[in-house]
Amino acid sequence: MFAAFVTGLVGLSASAVALINGWRQASAARLSAEAAKASAEAAVLTAGPAGHRAIATMRLQWVHDLRKILAEYHSVLLSYEDKDYRTVSELGTQLDLMLNLEEDDPRALWEVADKLFHTRDKDQRASMDAELMAAGRIVLKNEWKKIINEIRGVGEQ
Repeated sequence: MFAAFVTGLVGLSASAVALINGWRQASAARLSAEAAKASAEAAVLTAGPAGHRAIATMRLQWVHDLRKILAEYHSVLLSYEDKDYRTVSELGTQLDLMLNLEEDDPRALWEVADKLFHTRDKDQRASMDAELMAAGRIVLKNEWKKIINEIRGVGEQ
């Protein structure tokens, strides 16, 4: 009878130890899962702004390139001679490919630039100077606003 009692006591003790160990392992697994969830949430919060900054950096390079192409296009067309045809044609193609002609302001810029290209009289081209610069400034300003929003983490509006 004593042996049965001791055996029962040992069995209960072993069960209690197993229960306590299982409870501790479950608690540790729950804490580990919560830590992993917090880490994943932090990664998501970090990735969003990093993505916006990356887009802003690319857009800033695009603005720089557009400004450079517009300035050269403008400069060549105002002093245009027949030997400049290939250069101005290439610049016009670059400009066309950079602009989204489905949007109003870039399309307006392209229309002025194209009209300037097809105008043969040097004085008429010079008179269109302000129109080209104004259209270019609008596009550049709009892109600058998008850059500011992306840096702030707002994204494109």
